[in-house]
Amino acid sequence: DPQNPRIRYALNKYKGKPNAKQISFALSTGSEGESATMTFERLKSSIRSNRGITQAIIVEKKGEKYNCIDGNTRLAIYKDFQKDYPDEDLWNSIYTRVLDNPTQKKIDSIRISAHLIGAREWPAYEKAQYLHDLYHGEAGEFQDIEELAKFCGTNGSEISKQIQAFEDMNEFYRDTVEESHFKMDRFSGFVEMQRKEVKDSIFDAGYDLMDFGNWIKKGQIFRLADVRKLPRVLKDEVAKNIFVNGKVDSIGEALK
Repeated sequence: DPQNPRIRYALNKYKGKPNAKQISFALSTGSEGESATMTFERLKSSIRSNRGITQAIIVEKKGEKYNCIDGNTRLAIYKDFQKDYPDEDLWNSIYTRVLDNPTQKKIDSIRISAHLIGAREWPAYEKAQYLHDLYHGEAGEFQDIEELAKFCGTNGSEISKQIQAFEDMNEFYRDTVEESHFKMDRFSGFVEMQRKEVKDSIFDAGYDLMDFGNWIKKGQIFRLADVRKLPRVLKDEVAKNIFVNGKVDSIGEALK
């Protein structure tokens, strides 16, 4: 769709009607630069590993052609795969829902639902729990981290980090509080804690991961991004004492 509103800004630099290559390039980079390219590549990897898409693209019939209303990126990826894997018939057709003479209001409502509202995002903790269950499942279909990573469009180290963070959060935080006091939105702190330099700094200062769980529980690390600053704080005796003996956001005071 040359009028795709999601990439309209990226297409504005071209004079006249953009061609297929320009649209495909805009879909892979968007207006967000590197982050959009990374998202595109992750989706591409996932579709390749899954041997296709699971959710149909939506098109409207226009004469002898079809205009893609929703699923332009997936369609562009299929076209890339046609060129990259010409011997694979899999990419010569795509799972599609065809609308017959939809009104503009119908088209806009589909776009709003798909892109302005979108699917309900899973909390990060629940995503990690699902990855954990897939990896440790009784059937064992995904016990190979690298295979699981390909289906998710990421790398094995990222999957391992998410699973380990989930296990650490349960052991050193969730299991130590009443269920009603457990806050799953603290999960990213345990992801940050997986950094080698962070864990090393905790152990080198004479603490352990149960101490870390308590710092999260008591709110001493309030902004979870501050977890990555623990090595600086724990190396300095004055800062360390302010942090360890303080109350809510004591790491902020320690950093000052």
